[in-house]
Amino acid sequence: MNEKKTPAIILAEFKLEVTPKMLKAPQFNLLIKFTDAYNMKFPQTKTTMIETLTDAFGDKKTADVLAAVKAKDMKVKKIATELEAAQLQMWLSSGKSVDDVYQLMKLPFSKTVNYFTGNPLSPVWIAYLNTFSIQNSEKVLKMLSTMTTQFRDRPMMQILQAAEKFPNMEKIAAKLQLQLTEKVLATEVSPREAFIVTSHCWGFSSRLSGVYEVVDLCGRFQQEAPWKGGNVVLGTT
Repeated sequence: MNEKKTPAIILAEFKLEVTPKMLKAPQFNLLIKFTDAYNMKFPQTKTTMIETLTDAFGDKKTADVLAAVKAKDMKVKKIATELEAAQLQMWLSSGKSVDDVYQLMKLPFSKTVNYFTGNPLSPVWIAYLNTFSIQNSEKVLKMLSTMTTQFRDRPMMQILQAAEKFPNMEKIAAKLQLQLTEKVLATEVSPREAFIVTSHCWGFSSRLSGVYEVVDLCGRFQQEAPWKGGNVVLGTT
């Protein structure tokens, strides 16, 4: 082993394709071992697997592969999860903002998004939102509040619902969900439209100050349902 033979060169020589199968390839395990050995011998030029993959394939393609593996392949889910965590820390260490990562993932422009959770890279961005907020806790409220002006009501509710699962953002996300729900209920939108937006917050419906309004809204939506005898199933819209 010599210093000129870097993990990046080894990766290029292996000619691994950027697909979920890459993480199961024997060459990938060899690359991990080589990287560990290289870092021990040449600490002055130390590198990481995620840096090597990102330099070769780019942020989005790397994130795509890791997200796909985490969702479908239990055999290599652990290494994919570790690499994704390393990717989040790499972005944070390089000073990337939440907006920067949103653009890196090539997520659709916020004002055009109708259903945020449909994109497989949405969870990656939400995870970075959490990673960023841990290091910048004083900015969380302002950051999420600003988003409520950038996204439509429905995707914003989905973002807040996802953010609420992280302890660092739980209270603020829940508070903003309440505010957004009450705002929707106060507007002159149709019962159907309001139900579609607010149905994503049933997990905390007991905390809604306007819970009776939501129940009434569901009743009105039921009457407007275009299908005969159609029933609204809470939480499935």
